[in-house]
Amino acid sequence: MKPTILLVDDERAILFAIREYIAAYGFEVDCARDKQEALNLLAGRSYAVLITDLRLFRRRGYRRAGHRGVCARTQPDAAHHPADRIRHA
Repeated sequence: MKPTILLVDDERAILFAIREYIAAYGFEVDCARDKQEALNLLAGRSYAVLITDLRLFRRRGYRRAGHRGVCARTQPDAAHHPADRIRHA
C-alpha cells in the first residue's frame, strides 16, 4: 500500500501543482480545500504526511485533528516547525 499524503490549500492551482508533483513520486494524495474538509478527512483515515497552508488552521484545528505527523507549507521556514511545536504553540 502506498503512503498517503493529505494536501490542504484553498488555492486550486497550488493543490493541482503540488498533487501532481507528489503523485509522480508514487504517493497517493488526498486534497482538501479548507479546514473543515481536512478535518473530515483526518477523522476518517491516517496519513503519512500532512502538507498545508498553515494560515487555514488555528491552534484548535491541530488539537482537534489530533495530528502527530509532519506538517509543512510552501514557505521555506516551515521546515523548522515540527507538528508538536505547532500544535502546542
